[in-house]
Amino acid sequence: MVSKRLNIIIVFIVLLAIAGFGALTMLHYTESPEFCAECHIMEPYYRSYLSSDYLDHKHEQVGITCDGCHIEPGTTTIEIGIHSIFAEVIPYYTGAYEDPVPPGHVPREHCLQCHEDYQERTSHLEINPHGGGDNCDACHQGHQKEFADADCAKCHARPYANLREAGGKHAVLQDDRNCAFCHNVHGYIPGCADCHGRIHGEDFASCGDCHVNAHMLGDIELKPIESRFCASCHAKQSEDLGSYPSKHAKVQCTSCHPGHKKIPTCDLCHFGHGDMIGEDCADCHASGHMPKEVSYATTTPSNFCVGCHAEPYQVLMASATRHATLTCAYCHPTHGLIPTCESCHPLPHGTTFTDCATCHTTAHSTRI
Repeated sequence: MVSKRLNIIIVFIVLLAIAGFGALTMLHYTESPEFCAECHIMEPYYRSYLSSDYLDHKHEQVGITCDGCHIEPGTTTIEIGIHSIFAEVIPYYTGAYEDPVPPGHVPREHCLQCHEDYQERTSHLEINPHGGGDNCDACHQGHQKEFADADCAKCHARPYANLREAGGKHAVLQDDRNCAFCHNVHGYIPGCADCHGRIHGEDFASCGDCHVNAHMLGDIELKPIESRFCASCHAKQSEDLGSYPSKHAKVQCTSCHPGHKKIPTCDLCHFGHGDMIGEDCADCHASGHMPKEVSYATTTPSNFCVGCHAEPYQVLMASATRHATLTCAYCHPTHGLIPTCESCHPLPHGTTFTDCATCHTTAHSTRI
């Protein structure tokens, strides 16, 4: 009888031990990423923890499990199990949870368990990112790449907005080369030459003299500089100035272009011809880099010519001849060209009279 009772007690103890071991195993299991993955089965959770360039995978590589960040430090295994049931499992099946988990979910004390030297590790940077008292996950999101542009914008709103409004080619990089492409360590400000070399030559190494803000490439302030520096990018314009000498070739580029890509109208320095306005100059003058190269259509209004050729124009208008009905450009299709009468009137008086000027004073007044 005693033996039977002893056997029952032994069996009970064994079952109790098995149950206890099973319960303990289950409690330990609730601490494992595999347990968390039963609910957090989609990106960017468990898969990113196992293999990715996300922050949580860096934790996985040094043996930090989910509870290392999401459970209060010092919490016992039993408490973790109870927490998992009531704070994770039940909310999951009842839908009473926030998705995604909002920033601030992980108190900074959790991070300081391993990263108590965070200030010292970043003190050498030009800008130390840890001046504020925000939770670490205000910037360091465990389940995403470190960092997303939206995170940078939380503190750097103005550069973030400038880049998108006037960032030029730097803004184009945003698809796959975000803020971290240039600032690969927080607080690191790269030199322009890191990507662009000495694009304007070794003699012109101070990019900040013109490019005031790398986040606003279109906003370039030009100080008086030697034109040879401009020629490193604007070779054709420099070549035109040299090949077609004019007074423009004797002034610095910044005299006409006080801002990069700012193309002034001619009437800022020059009075127009007749009734011309600044935009009309381009109808005849090829460009400001070769202003003496003039070409125009035969329909160009004659009053454009008045500014330089007032006397011939007045004589022509007073003559009331057929020539007065034509534009100046009709007879002078090339600037400076004085045509012969025969080009339009092939010897109307026969070979006896070959010199029209014998009778006709001038082509602007053909009266005899």
